[in-house]
Amino acid sequence: MRRIPRPKPEQTDIVPLSQRDFDAMVAACSGSRDYTHYRSGATTSNTRPTELRDKAILYLLIDTGIRASELCDLRIRDLDSKNRQITVTGKGDKTRTIPLSDQTWRTMMKYILTARDNAPGDSPTFLSKQGTSLTRNALYQLIDTLGTLAGVTDAHPHRFRHSFAVMFLRNGGNIYALRKILGHTTLHMVETYLTIAEADIEQAHALASPVANMRRK
Repeated sequence: MRRIPRPKPEQTDIVPLSQRDFDAMVAACSGSRDYTHYRSGATTSNTRPTELRDKAILYLLIDTGIRASELCDLRIRDLDSKNRQITVTGKGDKTRTIPLSDQTWRTMMKYILTARDNAPGDSPTFLSKQGTSLTRNALYQLIDTLGTLAGVTDAHPHRFRHSFAVMFLRNGGNIYALRKILGHTTLHMVETYLTIAEADIEQAHALASPVANMRRK
């Protein structure tokens, strides 16, 4: 048995969300898809009471790459309004601090001041419709629902983590900072994201290279 090589785990393709995908999912937070009444022919749609919460979740996922469990475990006290950053507890009970962009912070504060104002520091940041702590299953279902409304396939929290990592590197971030933000102990997974980002750069150069696009006689 020792001479039999171990099978390698199957590598799934990482396909990050596009900006169009993300924008469509944010728009889907505002209401359900329009539908036409079969008798009257009138077109209508339903508003979503969790719009502010859902937008805050989407922006937080795409801006930080935190895991589903880390988002669900996030407490009010973990939000640092002075420095506009959050503290999350990851695997092995290790904590790390992650800064937020201005847009994400504004989206978060709009939700907090509207739905969670004066909430105790140890209470969950995100609640379910029933007022209980948001679970991982509920979060996965929420992202799947928003993806369906937006026409985005394979929408789930971990895809946001992948998307953050690839976008971070595309925009000039370094792999060491990315490893710290994501909470990885090694560079193995981060190097996978780097390979994807570099492939994007090569494709972009092939399309936009000045020499490749010169008109030659």
